Amino acid sequence: MTRDELIAAMKADGASDLIKVEVPRWGVIYVRPVTVQEAETFGKPGEEGGEQSQFAILAARVICDEKGKRLFDPENPDDLALLAARRSSDLMKVITAGTEQGN
Repeated sequence: MTRDELIAAMKADGASDLIKVEVPRWGVIYVRPVTVQEAETFGKPGEEGGEQSQFAILAARVICDEKGKRLFDPENPDDLALLAARRSSDLMKVITAGTEQGN
């Protein structure tokens, strides 16, 4: 495979496809796949969010509407507090869906 062929395959691989996730108590929501850039910043001390839950930040980055628009702002303390107060199993279902898409 040439470099150009690989680049074309990467651009067409569906990395931006949305994932439907059924979350108990919430119903069906949409999740964007986690990018490498987002995964690399996950859990790093001193990164965005300060003292906020890193799980809440990642969930805020990936939860979206059916058109891919984020529903939560990963820099909004109120959004992060709301997400951080949810059941860990619910947030993990959302995050896992975003990290395992295509596997």
